[in-house]
Amino acid sequence: AMMTGMFASIFLDDMTWSMPEHQRIVHMAAMLMDMEIASLDGILARSQKDFDGLKLLRGEKFAIINHAKIAAEKIMGIKKIPEDVARLVKCHHGTSSGVGFDLAPEDQIYSFAWLFVFAEELSHFTLKNYRTLWDGSNLQGHFQNKYPENKIIQKLLGKVLLEASTAL
Repeated sequence: AMMTGMFASIFLDDMTWSMPEHQRIVHMAAMLMDMEIASLDGILARSQKDFDGLKLLRGEKFAIINHAKIAAEKIMGIKKIPEDVARLVKCHHGTSSGVGFDLAPEDQIYSFAWLFVFAEELSHFTLKNYRTLWDGSNLQGHFQNKYPENKIIQKLLGKVLLEASTAL
């Protein structure tokens, strides 16, 4: 969660539409996005394929599939938390409904949410592939396979690859 907030914060610095309150929003969303998941396996599930491979009880499966929607609904009831936090939490797996892992068309989720989706995916990719992370083809292949048509994700990926190539 901390890494997701950090990556989202870095990407916000390059967005022309970014405003100072977006920094607070991404960090709050990162801390609350998985509050409804009780197992590490559930937090690490990044796709329907990952989810299908988990050995879980029926109630655990329901909680994981619906965790973004349920968390967003709970967050909406807290007056001191900005509404955008709930919107990011609901969309953090790339679904407009907050249910499951199937990606919504790019235009069904706003740009701020796609930035957050990318930050979370990059944080999971980083943790899973830390030894080969800066092999650009590995990173590029992952995101191009998972989000081939998403212009926002591909633009963010291009920025990450450019930064990585100049840093090495």
